[in-house]
Amino acid sequence: RLSNTSSDPRIIIPPNSIFLDDMDSNNLHDPNNMMQLEHDTDDHFSAIEVDDVDHLLNFSEIPFDNLSDEDDVTVHSSSASLESSNNDEYPSSYQHHRFDRMTRDETASYQIMTLLDTAGAPRICYNRLIALLKKLSKNEGFDVKKAINRETLMNRLERRYQTRPRIQSAFVNKQEVLRFTFQDMLQDLLHSSSKHLHEILPSHEQDIPDARTAHELWNTRWMRSTFATHPYTNFNSKTDIMLPIILYMDKTGTDVNQRYSLEPVLFSVAAIPREQRESRHSWRHLGFVPQKQRCSDEDESSSDLQFYHNCLSYLLDGLREAQMNPPTVSVKLHNHGDTVQRRALLPLMVVMGDQLSQDTLCGRLKSNSGGAGRVHRSCMCSYLHIDDPFHKCKKVNIATLKLLMSHATTSDEDIASKISTILSQKDIRAAKTFLQRKRTMFRSILRHPFTTHPI
Repeated sequence: RLSNTSSDPRIIIPPNSIFLDDMDSNNLHDPNNMMQLEHDTDDHFSAIEVDDVDHLLNFSEIPFDNLSDEDDVTVHSSSASLESSNNDEYPSSYQHHRFDRMTRDETASYQIMTLLDTAGAPRICYNRLIALLKKLSKNEGFDVKKAINRETLMNRLERRYQTRPRIQSAFVNKQEVLRFTFQDMLQDLLHSSSKHLHEILPSHEQDIPDARTAHELWNTRWMRSTFATHPYTNFNSKTDIMLPIILYMDKTGTDVNQRYSLEPVLFSVAAIPREQRESRHSWRHLGFVPQKQRCSDEDESSSDLQFYHNCLSYLLDGLREAQMNPPTVSVKLHNHGDTVQRRALLPLMVVMGDQLSQDTLCGRLKSNSGGAGRVHRSCMCSYLHIDDPFHKCKKVNIATLKLLMSHATTSDEDIASKISTILSQKDIRAAKTFLQRKRTMFRSILRHPFTTHPI
């Protein structure tokens, strides 16, 4: 709106649109179409933020890599040329509203920018898109008229892709779980990361470690001790290749309200340097752990945690089989130059995730909800002694944990089979009651001192 006390005929109304198709430029010069408002101190000019529009149209782009100064000459010179023509061509009353004078290039650029903004793209995406189009047009002779829509392009790429990743599925607790074939994904990862792949050798065969790679996982004590254990003691650099596996899993939401979660299980190899491993292109999917669905006829003995481990067992079957029977992979090594065949040795080195996923993986009570008695998964230190600097940590005894787990996971069918040979009904009831209480006791020990679920 405009607020003024004069009836100066030179005052014009800002257009509702900057596009020529949506407005009549003749109306801008017609005094009869001017909006007359009463004098009011609360009225403000709010039809278009003039300063923002001028800054938007005249803003100079930041130069991008691989682009010369000539590539952006139109963008850089637009502000100067527009400024020089303003003072000569138009009267002072038209200084801020010349949308009917916009060039075809300005209108088209604004439409592209509006499309990206509507789609929710970052503001820098427009500059990057324009820079990419200029680069393709200059270096490769790209014509935007010959650009292909998304569906056609994806169909063409699908036909040219020779070896598609095979997808397998199975039903776990009456729920479908999808996974990829591990060997296919491993081979695809080695092909895409061949130029960064480091050949991991035993300490007596490798050269003096480079100080720049001292932080890499292949220079750790774990790697040296792995070569000293079976079945890696007979490692042969001419026929074998060491590819330590790194797993990553973290649950994520698939909808806006985060009601339906999905946990992807990804893997990479420690032979890829850390800098390249931080890229998403250095990871491949093993499969997905879905959210457990509630069923009316669901067995009360089944739990979300047991379902999670059943799904994870199915997803890791391919890795487990590859560890038992090492597959032969094609890999391009730097010291050979050509693609060679190697037997892949795949020890599990690292499992990454947040606190919740690690607790779920270890069958531990959630520590972030206050139900955990132990501070850490590998030690028996409780929260009562966590501030004691002289407290000596005691490691969790795996043998004791397995013994407790075997008794705590006794099913009703196991109890029935144990008492099936008893003839007296009184003795049957007594034995059944004893075994059930024994199971409850072991579950209680697991839950409180060991902070572990019976799975």
